[in-house]
Amino acid sequence: MIQMTCKKRGNCLAMAVLLFLMACLPITAPLPAAAISLDPFDYFEGDYCITFSENEVQEDEVFYLEINGQVECIRDLPFGADQADIAGSVTAEHKETGDVVVLNSAYSVTIQPVPYREGNTFAMELSIPLILPAGSQSGEYEVIVHLEQAEVDGWDVTSLIPESYCAYSIGTVTCAEIPEPPPPPVEIPGYIALDILGNSYEYEIWDDGSIAESVNLKLVEGEVGLYISSGTLCLDRHDEALGYISVNRETTPPDYEAGSVITAYKFAPGGATFDPSLELTLSYDALNLPEEMAEKALHIACYDYSAQQWSALKSEVDEEANTVEAKVSHFSTFAIIADSTPPAPASFIISDLSIDPAHVEPGQSVTISVKVSNDGGTEGSYTLKLLINDEQQNSWEITLGPGGSKTVSCQIGKTREGEYSVIMGGLSGKFSVGSVSSTAAPAADPTQEPEQDSTTSPTPNASLLSWLLEHWLLVVVVLYFAVFVL
Repeated sequence: MIQMTCKKRGNCLAMAVLLFLMACLPITAPLPAAAISLDPFDYFEGDYCITFSENEVQEDEVFYLEINGQVECIRDLPFGADQADIAGSVTAEHKETGDVVVLNSAYSVTIQPVPYREGNTFAMELSIPLILPAGSQSGEYEVIVHLEQAEVDGWDVTSLIPESYCAYSIGTVTCAEIPEPPPPPVEIPGYIALDILGNSYEYEIWDDGSIAESVNLKLVEGEVGLYISSGTLCLDRHDEALGYISVNRETTPPDYEAGSVITAYKFAPGGATFDPSLELTLSYDALNLPEEMAEKALHIACYDYSAQQWSALKSEVDEEANTVEAKVSHFSTFAIIADSTPPAPASFIISDLSIDPAHVEPGQSVTISVKVSNDGGTEGSYTLKLLINDEQQNSWEITLGPGGSKTVSCQIGKTREGEYSVIMGGLSGKFSVGSVSSTAAPAADPTQEPEQDSTTSPTPNASLLSWLLEHWLLVVVVLYFAVFVL
């Protein structure tokens, strides 16, 4: 990681130098006074941080030059501008051999609006993709940023920038040495030679590239399986009959940003095609999968070197055999990958509210309980509150792991008669407090006559009085009509 901080008074070479050098390129020294009429350090101050996303990379591996900075105008400029544009490139020079490779042939930066009044600022967050091309020699490289063109409000001001400011060294990166792959199998005319993890096989193939007999290799070394049906057209990059197939373990596969690479293999030769597609089977060790990762989420992916990303293939997972299968029409690096979706957050469910008994005498207790469950995927805490008549009586801090549950109960006693509402964890109910009328019949006296059945009709007077009490509103309406209407 390289960091550069600059806090100097800044220049503004017609506007281009002033910001291209201060906001776009590392500044290591003030500009020669003779080169321009304005000294940028009289007008600007800047802070910068420049880093590489990786300090050690392999050929064909993408990494990034990150530039973060801010320029502040500390004095009004004698002129203004609306927009400044810069075009540049990035190269790398091998420190031992002097070989130069292009890491990025063209990148651009736009500064808008241009800060030309005191107190104006311009903040930058720039990420420039870089890649060591295939065939790059291993070793340490010096990375150089080049200014190719600068414009201010459409005017080309590149020629105003001193040549010494058109190329800057911003640090070094190392190209890691890649182990040489095993040599391909010896090709035999009329046959396709297979080398699968060091195991050799031979199958007859016709001149047009169609394979004469089916290839059915089931989990060679317990890891890789291939099935190629007879008649499949197997061609190399020149559309000639394929002479060999090799499969080797990939010890340093490209990263999968959206998850994990479980196991990877390099299939060669590159450019080989199969019509119809062959069936590829890869195995995995369930014990070595990342925590909380479901096996059904696994799939086979092919690495696309041109797009620098993994491309998932339609796959079938056999959880009993611990294998993943997909159809493949060309060769590249194949891997079992798994998306790393974070577990669901804790989610609490309150259920089974119980209030027992529902009616008590003053001073007696009522038992109130609920069940608290964590239906989420991670551990979490929940504050459970008990409210009686909308006033908080108690609270509990409940911590449960994923899938856990707990019953929380308490006893409540009230001396004042009345009805009490209960809210616990969002669930509601009620209980009442008052004198409990005895509904039990007195003990039977064997010397007395048995009482009449409780369904015996009441006396007429009692029946009439009961009817009037229950239907008083109807009686009032009838009397009203009788007196005032009729």
